[in-house]
Amino acid sequence: MKSYFAYIRVSTARQGEEGVSLQEQKGAILEFALKRGMTISGWFEERISAAKRGRPVFTKVVGLLKSKKAAGIIIHKIDRGARNLRDWADIAELMDRGIEVHFAHESIDLHTRSGRLSADILAVVAADYIRNLREETIKGINGRLRQGLFPFAAPVGYMNNGGGKPKTIDPMSGPLIKQAFELYATRRYSQSELAEEMFKRGLRTRTGRIVYLSQIATILRNPFYMGLIQLKNRKDMYPGIHTPLITSSLFNEVQLVLDGKRTQLKQHNWFLFRLFLRCEYCKLYLVGERKKGHVYYRCHRKLCPVTCIREERIEEVVVEALKRIAISPEEEPIISEILANFRKREAEITQKLRRETEDEIAHIQSSLRSLVQKFLDSVLPKETFDETHASLLMQRKLCEDKLDGLDTDHHLYERVEAYFNFLRSLQSSFCENAPGQIRNLMERVFTEIVVDRKTVRVVPTSISGHVLARERTKESWTLLLPLIIENMAQNIELGSNVQDTPRFSTRIRTNKKALC
Repeated sequence: MKSYFAYIRVSTARQGEEGVSLQEQKGAILEFALKRGMTISGWFEERISAAKRGRPVFTKVVGLLKSKKAAGIIIHKIDRGARNLRDWADIAELMDRGIEVHFAHESIDLHTRSGRLSADILAVVAADYIRNLREETIKGINGRLRQGLFPFAAPVGYMNNGGGKPKTIDPMSGPLIKQAFELYATRRYSQSELAEEMFKRGLRTRTGRIVYLSQIATILRNPFYMGLIQLKNRKDMYPGIHTPLITSSLFNEVQLVLDGKRTQLKQHNWFLFRLFLRCEYCKLYLVGERKKGHVYYRCHRKLCPVTCIREERIEEVVVEALKRIAISPEEEPIISEILANFRKREAEITQKLRRETEDEIAHIQSSLRSLVQKFLDSVLPKETFDETHASLLMQRKLCEDKLDGLDTDHHLYERVEAYFNFLRSLQSSFCENAPGQIRNLMERVFTEIVVDRKTVRVVPTSISGHVLARERTKESWTLLLPLIIENMAQNIELGSNVQDTPRFSTRIRTNKKALC
């Protein structure tokens, strides 16, 4: 006696759990088989969309039918079996092999040419329905994005508020996400260490588990946290109307750290110059090792020249560089005069910065309009448009953050004065503070330290580089002041706002005082 397989399907697991579609399909197939005296030897149930290929249960059924495990298959409707033409081709191949295919809902005689034609037409209609549905879905998503709304579930740190409403900051996880960005920007944590640290501080997934390494990487790369929206696998970017968790300058700093790091193995020792010394040849970080009471940094690439240098030698170079950057007693009258003049003109300078920033935003807006027009006129390819558009939005976000800082912070003088105090105490801070504070100090003055065999070269930040490159005169300091003001206005932190933790086990050696 012939036996048949029965195949039922819904598009999502939720439909299978909450809906009655599976029961309805099963009832219709049982009724169809009973009327025709068919015996069903196996039921196959699937909860997955048929828009794409790769349904495991459907593939298994087709394989069993080709192996003659049953005389045929009963499906509720054509669109339950296939919503793409490739899967329909598999079903058509079964019919060509003489395997019976029945549809309980459609009264089509598949043994005739007209019946096969009708079935082919219904399969094409089902495939076209999916194409149209996909287009309408994408159109709706794009509409939300243009409104500044994120049309999917809120990322960690934000809460959903229903369709058509912006995401809001989660009072529990939001501050922790901000801390994660701040901690990673210090360059003291690998991503795996950051995941562990944030778990200790209370950051959890929605299921209460640790935020895994891949999730940490996704969070740190997501511009949503600074107010911009970019979907996965898309290069285009949209300004969001949600409240940002972090500033654009902090986000950019984290991207620089991410781009400069490879996956780090967990280390039990923390060294002062860890992830800060770079090999001149391979551009990778030197690895710290403790041997016979001394710390050495080595490049482990076989193709690079032998590079092994003691930590004391690096400290000597750093101290010498700090001496050249620090304000000397002879320069004190010059700095005092410059600060006094700046205090008198603070309001005027702030207003000028505000006007310049507003003009820059207006220029970026004009560039955005011009870019869109060129794209609509088919002058620019899509890839070029997406990259340029994202870059302009990033520039505008930086300017908007700077403008917000100027509007809310009326103490620019205090910030500039604090920077000069920082320059005064560079050398003593390096010699007297704890390792974590020393690391913060170096990261505010140097971007990295490059090692070529036994030669050490510090790479200063933009302001430090200008200080090193200029003669120490009143004119040079006066010319440098606008750059300092510009950086202070862009929310560049004077120091780390992340509390130093006991995880820094390295102590300052006594011979450091001799260097200073």
